[in-house]
Amino acid sequence: MSLFDRVINTLKTRRERIISGKINAIPWGLPRFEEYNPGIEKGKYYIITGQTKSGKSQITDYLFVYNAFRQIKENNLPIKLVVKYFSLEMSEEEKMTQMICNLLFVKSKGEIIISPTNLRSTRSAIDPSILEIINSYKDYIDEFLSCVEFISTIKNPFGIFNHMREYALKNGKQHKKTVNYGNGNIEVDDWYEENNPEEYVICIVDHASLNNRRFN
Repeated sequence: MSLFDRVINTLKTRRERIISGKINAIPWGLPRFEEYNPGIEKGKYYIITGQTKSGKSQITDYLFVYNAFRQIKENNLPIKLVVKYFSLEMSEEEKMTQMICNLLFVKSKGEIIISPTNLRSTRSAIDPSILEIINSYKDYIDEFLSCVEFISTIKNPFGIFNHMREYALKNGKQHKKTVNYGNGNIEVDDWYEENNPEEYVICIVDHASLNNRRFN
């Protein structure tokens, strides 16, 4: 299939999806912001930048993890969400603790505000009622973890690339093309075709500066 044919086919398919009630982007749930950026689209790169300790990880987690999952669940969107979260700075347990703090805040409609430090009983013992509330969210958390994978064991660019490529090849087809190179022809990647058009795979690397320093 030529490049022109692929583009036209994509435009037609996306139009038909909207007409049939499907979506082409996971909504942010932020009406004013969606006037300029409708949501998380496939095949796009999003970069959250800012000074040290300015909340880059927090806004990333909110927009691309917690809220993405919540939008799909609460609006019954026919979407399969897959988040591969490469946490170069924090462990899986730390990321999960942050998620629970956010969940407590959201589910209580702002009534329960607790930091990961306090949730871990660092200064004083946490109220046992908080643990009971967390246990009542177990089904929600299990469903969340079926979509979101926190990965702290892969800490270099090549490892991340291999992990994502392996997932892509298991869940789609990489089409090839032949190009002239040197004195002969070689086969290279051309375009990728997913098996499930309703699957959104979000790859998060937190954060880029740590990734750049770890090539070993």
